[in-house]
Amino acid sequence: NTPIVTGTANKHDLYTAAQYLYKSTNQGRSWTKISPDLSTNDKKKQEQEESGGLSEDNTSAENHCTIFTMSESPLDENTIWVGTDDGNLQVTHDAGKNWTNLAKNYAAAGIPAQTWISSIEPSRFDKNVVYITLDNHMYGDMKTYLAKTIDGGKTWSLIGSSEFSGFAHKIKEDLVNKDLLFLGTERGLFATLDGGKSWFRMKNHIPDYCMVRDIAIQAKTNDLVIATHGRGIMVVDDISAMRKMTQELADHKVYLFNNEPIALTNGKYGGGGSNIIGSWEGGNPPGIPPIEYYLRERNNTGEIKIDVYDMDGKLVQTIPGTNRKGINKVYWNLRYTPPKTATGGTKVDWGSFTAPMVKPGVYKVVLRMGSDTLVSNLKMVHDASNKLFTEEDRMLQYSTAMKIYKMHEDLKVLVDKINERQKLVKDNIDSMSKAQNKKLLNDYNTQLENLRSTLLATKHKSIFADEKKLREYLSELYGAVCYQECRPSNLQVSRVDVLNNDLKKGENSFDKIEKDLKDKVDKALEEEKKHKQVPVRNSN
Repeated sequence: NTPIVTGTANKHDLYTAAQYLYKSTNQGRSWTKISPDLSTNDKKKQEQEESGGLSEDNTSAENHCTIFTMSESPLDENTIWVGTDDGNLQVTHDAGKNWTNLAKNYAAAGIPAQTWISSIEPSRFDKNVVYITLDNHMYGDMKTYLAKTIDGGKTWSLIGSSEFSGFAHKIKEDLVNKDLLFLGTERGLFATLDGGKSWFRMKNHIPDYCMVRDIAIQAKTNDLVIATHGRGIMVVDDISAMRKMTQELADHKVYLFNNEPIALTNGKYGGGGSNIIGSWEGGNPPGIPPIEYYLRERNNTGEIKIDVYDMDGKLVQTIPGTNRKGINKVYWNLRYTPPKTATGGTKVDWGSFTAPMVKPGVYKVVLRMGSDTLVSNLKMVHDASNKLFTEEDRMLQYSTAMKIYKMHEDLKVLVDKINERQKLVKDNIDSMSKAQNKKLLNDYNTQLENLRSTLLATKHKSIFADEKKLREYLSELYGAVCYQECRPSNLQVSRVDVLNNDLKKGENSFDKIEKDLKDKVDKALEEEKKHKQVPVRNSN
């Protein structure tokens, strides 16, 4: 448990310790001892050579009177706090020239003397505020000891909660909200939103009795990183919503958080490969910030849904919500609802799973839960960090993708018309009594099928088959344009025009078939109806 710690106020400072504290300012190439022996130097606790009974039990875990933890004040690199495994709590305000032992001060708060100091957390908001955790389990005392000083260590007060279980390992103050604290113990992770007045056990995939040995907060991504006994690491993604929590907010039945502006991007991590061997993997965090809301109690009646509307009030996408008590996270992929594509082919078409990314602008988020409706705005901005993809490029990508989107839906309308007319023929052809009428329906169906087979794959089922028709070509181009983060190439732009001409040819071919044969087919069906006095099945 030898501490190796980088400075908080000065990142060039590097510390390590035995019973003395050492400091390096050149990445550990050389070290300077900056303290006397800061432990009690109790010789009775240093008889490890005599432990073990019949044989020596000397694994170094028996070495006491050493520094167990230390921390540099975030507000002053000359203020350094040190805690030992024999109960000393030492502080210097002049970078190690002079030290003060505060062990008697914390003992006055009701903490047993010579309790191990397991962690020290000097506040980044007030130089005089410091938190410490203490561990006395080696003496059979399993209590959770957490203490705070507001006067630089002169006096201490115990912080307790009926929620606590297990002896304390680590206390961590949030980087943004001074009232948000995290406590790791031998039996779980706990948090407070009000500076320690009330606490709750953190759950949501964190085991109730997880041995939390260390806690860190990633400043850039706002992630809570938890180190556990057994060398396991857990990450709670983006605690920004917790920072905003207040008692007033917690009293709401439901509360919808506002988002910071979101950069339009496909994400930071790429798709990756599939875990085909079934091994365990932690996975990457979502590359897109979530829409977050708070529920005072679990919602057990009805559904929760989130509607996203564009600047013109048009519904962009509906996202199903989650109903757990506490903070819920729902992810919008920053895209429209995929188009309705032509059906009836033999191959799976991926066009109906793909949608263009929305444009930069302000969108409205509407959360609906029973009779409750909450509204917030969500600002989408161009990702200016991508120098190879300008906002002008993005708008060309958007307009190109939307052209193909519309072509997909127009193709669906055309194919639906063909399918409807073919169904009418198939439902009635076997009941035709006149040979010429039957031949007419056969010819009509053949022409419709010949046209349909140019619009979508109709023969091969395999996705690896080379059969590509208009729908498949549209989806191929559509997927490429929608998911690339670059300006559409000149070939892609010109390809849109080519496929659009093919679509127009298909529409014209259908119109010609209908002009030539539709009235004749309808007349033949009516004749058969009169002749047999039986109802002719319609396409509905």
